[in-house]
Amino acid sequence: MQREFNIAEKEFRLQVTAFFADLEIAAGTAEPLTAWKDAVIEQGWSVPAWPRDAGGPGWSAAQVFIWQQACAAHGIDVEADPGVWIVGPLLFDEATESQRQRFLPAIRELRARWCIGFAEPDADTELAHLATTAQLANGQYVIAGTKTWVVDGTAADWMCALVRLGPGADDFALFAVAMDSPGLQTKSIKTLDGGLTMAEVSLADVSVPLENLLAGPANGQSLAQLICVSDYAVLSRSALARAQLDALEVSLAALDPEDGVHIKHSEIAVALSGLEALELRFLDARSRGEEPPFPLAMLRMKSREILLQLGALQMECFGYYALPYPDESLLHNEGPIGPGDAVATVRRTLVQQVAVIYEGNAALLKDEMARHLGY
Repeated sequence: MQREFNIAEKEFRLQVTAFFADLEIAAGTAEPLTAWKDAVIEQGWSVPAWPRDAGGPGWSAAQVFIWQQACAAHGIDVEADPGVWIVGPLLFDEATESQRQRFLPAIRELRARWCIGFAEPDADTELAHLATTAQLANGQYVIAGTKTWVVDGTAADWMCALVRLGPGADDFALFAVAMDSPGLQTKSIKTLDGGLTMAEVSLADVSVPLENLLAGPANGQSLAQLICVSDYAVLSRSALARAQLDALEVSLAALDPEDGVHIKHSEIAVALSGLEALELRFLDARSRGEEPPFPLAMLRMKSREILLQLGALQMECFGYYALPYPDESLLHNEGPIGPGDAVATVRRTLVQQVAVIYEGNAALLKDEMARHLGY
């Protein structure tokens, strides 16, 4: 059964639609993202999932869903600010009152940018291998170790870092670490599509005040669960995919209707309709305070699968030019993109998979991509 929005929720959707319409008119020469930030702060919508007593709008689950769907449809990454979606909820659930007073206002006003320091170069996904440690010394904690794949690590003001409380210790903790701390260094990690700014963060005996201990000591697995991305963000993935699918449909209008890409486009559209129905079922259960009919991970995997299929279809239609940030040094050294022979088709399929799935060194991979495609 698909959830029906009530009158109040439909009226709220109209408010959100009007908000984005006014924003587009008022943006003028302003940067779109800057205009959006200024507008949501003024409107009081900068932290949509926060309760009123934490400075949020106190929206229902359905209202947050509607808002996030609208943001995704307008190309605004709903997971882009972990301060809003991860650190904020962590603070008003786990932190002390003084810590909430210290950190929440800057997050709510979008003045402080946070990143999440969880993964490590040699830790894989196992907490047992986590090597970054914090030890007490002279009335403060001293943190040493390396975090990798830190989204926006080079631009953040603060990092929420998961660390072990001493070598070999079984207790872990979450710390707020200022990114301008002496002994902390960041190094950019290039990704294939340039869509996310990744970094490796090295902490060489970084001193952290006692009051920056946000949660713990506790079992590492329980702390890891505290820094999972909000499920509201997951529920907005269908709108992002829908916007991409609609944009691709406009481009496909110029191609032969008998071309196989039209069939693939239709297949993705059917799968996306199914994802939208699943999101509404999940939302309906949560709105009524009931146990969801399936795990949230199911939505996450389904949305990721559809976005990967969209990326592969874009590569099939437009080849190398489908990449959002092509290497400028190659732009004027490529031949026309065509179907080619059977061998070229196989190579193109392999490269599509690499382009969609692999995250690595952008320049080297794009050079290799151009070589395999014969450009």
